[in-house]
Amino acid sequence: MKRLITAITLIVIITALCIGVNFLVSHEVNSVRAMVTQCKDYMIKKDSAQAQKIADALVKEWEKRETLLSPFINHEKIDEIGLEITSLAANIRAENYPVLLRDAETILALLHQMEEDEKINLHSIF
Repeated sequence: MKRLITAITLIVIITALCIGVNFLVSHEVNSVRAMVTQCKDYMIKKDSAQAQKIADALVKEWEKRETLLSPFINHEKIDEIGLEITSLAANIRAENYPVLLRDAETILALLHQMEEDEKINLHSIF
């Protein structure tokens, strides 16, 4: 009976951790996604000054977020997103809007993939 209670307790703890990590990742991804979308909207309007401000803030924000996400997310994914964000911020000055829009879409896709990888399912619990 003692082993059964221990096993159930461990399953409950692991499930709670998965739910907590899922909530954390969703919150962080949504925050960054909003900034990328805002930057993308400024690029569509061809307002490079505002897009540059948002992109510079996004780089700083991502540096904070990656520290928080690094215990839970594969570092390769975090680095890939960071590289795309840095590239976006650096390329805004060139005002090559089709490339910038593609970069923004790539960042959004990578964020979506990261969020999907952390969703709760039986595979992540067992």
